[in-house]
Amino acid sequence: MTVEYSVSSSDERIAILSSASDVRTCKSLSSPIFTNSTPINSENFNVCPITLSEKDSQKEHEKIAKQKDEIRITGGTERKWTTRIIRRVHSEEVISYGERIADDLINEYCDKLNTALRNRFDGMLAIQYIALDPQNLDRLITGKKPVLQILLDQKREHYVLVERTLIDDIVVVFDSLATSRKKARDALNHGLAEQIFNMFKHLSLTKEVKVRYEIAIEKQDDVWSCGLRTVAYITCRAFDRNPQCYIFNMEKVFKYFCNLLNVQNPNVEEFRHAFRRFGK
Repeated sequence: MTVEYSVSSSDERIAILSSASDVRTCKSLSSPIFTNSTPINSENFNVCPITLSEKDSQKEHEKIAKQKDEIRITGGTERKWTTRIIRRVHSEEVISYGERIADDLINEYCDKLNTALRNRFDGMLAIQYIALDPQNLDRLITGKKPVLQILLDQKREHYVLVERTLIDDIVVVFDSLATSRKKARDALNHGLAEQIFNMFKHLSLTKEVKVRYEIAIEKQDDVWSCGLRTVAYITCRAFDRNPQCYIFNMEKVFKYFCNLLNVQNPNVEEFRHAFRRFGK
């Protein structure tokens, strides 16, 4: 099941047009990497357009704009998990299972992943960079490579993965809290839509960015694991695996993530089989 949106710029506002389509197979994601993938052929139907220009949305936009210079680069505070599992990263930083992981650790993981893949992807940029320096994104998102990028939705304090392939111009969003049509509709708030639009607007002749939510993924039932889930998603997509087909063991993802950060120059094989360790 997918939910599609169209994000465009008009009078400095983000307009959202919704549509939805059924997806009946785990092999739904097209891929620019391997030739054995095929694009989706499914019918769409339009629902009512939504424009985030009401009073509440304007307040939200002003609040986000005010906070742009104060973007969080640490993990923040979250409710702790009952199981106390601790790992040491880089021989000095201690992180605990059940607490949100810091942006800079996710950034480091993505950098190592793309380096091992010989920079196969555009994106995988520092999470903070997308919001702090949007005017330079057209130099880094070239349209010549597929894109994988983890974003921070500041309104929900929540990480999501966005993907754009070379096969079509639709941006796919993997959001562990948007696991139903209604939740996906609510998830694309003004701040997140603005980040996505800034990343891809220069690749569209119409200055419109189409967004599709993949909602047939495992639902997040806690307040802290979104970072680890996006790590699992981006690893799967880097190797043409579909996150919709996996149930992830968060404890195993956490241990794998910490162990890999302690490897100075991990090779591609250490990433390639990762999802076999933490998914089923």
